Amino acid sequence: MPARKQGLRARAQRHAAVGDDGKLLFDHPAFKDLLDSHATCSSPHVEKETVTVDDARNGFDVPVIVRKPHKANLGLRMPKPSLSPRDVANATCPKSLIPILDVKLQTSQKRASLDEWCQYWERTPRAKVLNVISLEITGTVLGAQVKAPDFVDEVDWSATAWPADAPPSTFKHEGCGCDGGKRIPTLVTARRMLGLEPLTKGDEEEGDKVQHKNSARLLSPPRVRKYVLMSVAGSFTDFHVDFGGTSVWYHVLRGAKRMYLAPPTEKNLDAFKRWTRGSQREKTFAEYLTGKVCAVDLHEGDTLIIPSGWIHAVYTPVDSMVFGGNFLTMSHVPSQLRICSVEDSLDVAPEARFPNNGAVMWYALLRAADALNESLAFDADDHSERAWAAFRRAPSTIAERSGLKLLASFLRKTLQSSKFAAGVTAPPDEIADVCTYATLDAVDAMLKGERCVDVVQKGVLIKGVSTLGLSAATLRCNVRVPQRFHPDNRASLMEAGGARRRKPGELKRRAAAVAGRFVAACAAAARAEDAEPWQERAERRRVERERAAAHAVARAAAAALEMPPLPPLKKPRSAYLRLPPFVEAGETVDVPLPPSLLTARRRRQGPATTRVVVPADALPHRVMKVLVPADDMDVVVGAPAPAPPPTVEEIRAAYQREQAAAPRPPPRPAPPPREKSARQQARKRARAVTQDS
Repeated sequence: MPARKQGLRARAQRHAAVGDDGKLLFDHPAFKDLLDSHATCSSPHVEKETVTVDDARNGFDVPVIVRKPHKANLGLRMPKPSLSPRDVANATCPKSLIPILDVKLQTSQKRASLDEWCQYWERTPRAKVLNVISLEITGTVLGAQVKAPDFVDEVDWSATAWPADAPPSTFKHEGCGCDGGKRIPTLVTARRMLGLEPLTKGDEEEGDKVQHKNSARLLSPPRVRKYVLMSVAGSFTDFHVDFGGTSVWYHVLRGAKRMYLAPPTEKNLDAFKRWTRGSQREKTFAEYLTGKVCAVDLHEGDTLIIPSGWIHAVYTPVDSMVFGGNFLTMSHVPSQLRICSVEDSLDVAPEARFPNNGAVMWYALLRAADALNESLAFDADDHSERAWAAFRRAPSTIAERSGLKLLASFLRKTLQSSKFAAGVTAPPDEIADVCTYATLDAVDAMLKGERCVDVVQKGVLIKGVSTLGLSAATLRCNVRVPQRFHPDNRASLMEAGGARRRKPGELKRRAAAVAGRFVAACAAAARAEDAEPWQERAERRRVERERAAAHAVARAAAAALEMPPLPPLKKPRSAYLRLPPFVEAGETVDVPLPPSLLTARRRRQGPATTRVVVPADALPHRVMKVLVPADDMDVVVGAPAPAPPPTVEEIRAAYQREQAAAPRPPPRPAPPPREKSARQQARKRARAVTQDS
């Protein structure tokens, strides 16, 4: 009779990482081998030298790793690698209570002061394997020494969308009395957990009697941007998804980490919900995924960016110090809302969710709508810095525009339901009740390319350049439309407080059709502008300065020699030009110039072009930034180029040659005597008779 096959659970019982009671031993060294046996697929991560804002606005599909040699490209600012937990305590508050993760139980119910945690860290051997993963340091001396990557500051909702006049985030002193609160004595069970006092029976499963809820401050930004993680060797954090579907940046200051990752597919999220509802102490999450887990090793100085929704676990082989932070972006709205739905189905406690998630969503919607509304106010042919800055602030990528549309639809559903979804609060107080639906209607209209003016009759008066923007209901409307689109040659459809003279529907659609096509193209051209090496830019500006100085000397010499004044120096102009269709990279083509770059005399002579070499990065949108020579803007195309301005020696030599070779003009002949009139002759004769007499 053949041997009976055993299931996964029966096979796991014989593994050293499973105890006699059939439960996993997370703090056992053999547990890492069990995880590695499930990490059978190759890691889908990518390694880059840097992560730009454009990468974040397009969205991360897989985890990104920036190794230690390239960490300066991220714009990080970190303390010295020799930072110790004692330094962390001195730079924050040594008496503040912090949650301690018991690796064996995978719970954070017990708390201890930072001072006691330092005593535990400095002791060897340690009584238990413990971990600190949720110490937020914003508003402390240590927090001032830590700076998130540059791209996080540009896309994070907490940094960009939260009102600028809100009070800054401060460090939460829990149980120490430093902030004026009541001092909570350190529990004896916490000291026994850290190994500072002998263990007694029942301490392993006993939790703290005092529970502290992380009550979010409604006026301050969410405190999720700067965390310090202090992990001893053998620490393990079980599989989880970061709250609210946030993305994570993770920098290893000292030590090493091993990350186990699983993509947020529908099957994996369903397996995650089944595993969470079941007994997490009997099977690993990898068994629910039939081994489809990948592993990534991080060393000192490495930085990892985990996209929204990725299911991950962390193992610490040696004592490690790590800094990280969570952030929400417009490009990951589908994944963020999906994780919120998973949290709803699992009945996650409010204190374990993203703080003030509903307010952050509303603020992000309003700020994105303001930027989009402001970009629609400019004409596509407007090459001013203000126009291009508005185009760059507006949601321009496909991921951001689809995320804004989905976010508006989600918030509309929360308003229509009898109660708000779990984890989503009411709109902030800055938004009046009569403005919420009108604001969502305005966002839907702007995503179609329409400038937002119709919402005035619904109670919202919009001005895109305002700091409050759509979040205020007392602003005046002053919508700018290109002058050539208006029948009365007026630059505004509505004056402040005035009434409409004409129905602006058709004019608004025509203006938006022109500006809407340039939203993505402007972003691509701006990226190409930023990609210009600073060496080339400095060299180009140096040549321009030398040319201007030489021309000024030549003009001064001509004036000193009493020669005709030299014409003014013609300077090249920088402009964004549209390439002809069907061009290839490296091809030399003649690009037509807009009339705004031409002089009045050149405009009367017909269209003008400039010759450029097409770069590869300009092909997707067929827009590139060109430094147009002055001759192309002033001289007829095809005419010979004018001679360069003469030098001082040439001007002096030419003047001397002209003085020597020029013939002297002949003397002027004396004019013939003029014949006097009869009256003058009669007067002369009468005068002579009088003198004779």
